[in-house]
Amino acid sequence: ETDKLGSRPNETEWNLTDAITVEFWVRKTFTTDFQDATIFHKQGTFSVALNAGGQYGYKFNFRPTIGASQKVIEVDDKYIANQEESVHFCATYDGTTVKLYVNGSLVKEDGSTASGNMDTTTNTFYFPKGGGSYAIQGNLWDGRLWNRVLEQSEIQTNFDNQPTATGGLVSATGLVGWWPLLGNYNDISGLGFNLTDGGDTEWGSSGFNLKQIASGSVSGAATISGGTWNLRDSS
Repeated sequence: ETDKLGSRPNETEWNLTDAITVEFWVRKTFTTDFQDATIFHKQGTFSVALNAGGQYGYKFNFRPTIGASQKVIEVDDKYIANQEESVHFCATYDGTTVKLYVNGSLVKEDGSTASGNMDTTTNTFYFPKGGGSYAIQGNLWDGRLWNRVLEQSEIQTNFDNQPTATGGLVSATGLVGWWPLLGNYNDISGLGFNLTDGGDTEWGSSGFNLKQIASGSVSGAATISGGTWNLRDSS
């Protein structure tokens, strides 16, 4: 968990200026040493972060860089992702308006903070940019990057379907990276943009709302909803 870090030298498909969508799932599990976490990052173009938003919570924000100036658009306090809560985050930008979504619902629309094309750079792309003070304190999975702005109905469908390597994505049009983080940093978008694993990772597939039992513990293999899952005590 402490040093998640996936990186790749820039691809031309990631030179995004006036149309972008990012989405991912996260579940915060640690209750100590609360700190910020950087999820997507391309220095000088854009960054997506989860900042300290309250006791043991995460506050989602999108940061486009325009004219060498980084803008910050974040959700309101009432949309903090709480401890042990699996949450789907999504951000879009169309050159004039940033929209932030939590679990498929639009929670922030800002048409004044950012305006114009994001700066184009050839800097390294990260998903996530963990390590040190940027470590993710929990599970991260199913990150996707698009070169177009998804409609809310598409974002809602992706949230509802919880697509993985075998799941149903609303549409692959404009998809320029898809990293499920199911045991590796492989890209399943079809473009082959696998990331280099630069840290000690705890893979995030366990985040799909498996409920903790009232008492005792679980271990080993068990059959749940038609698939075999490896379970562990979450305490």
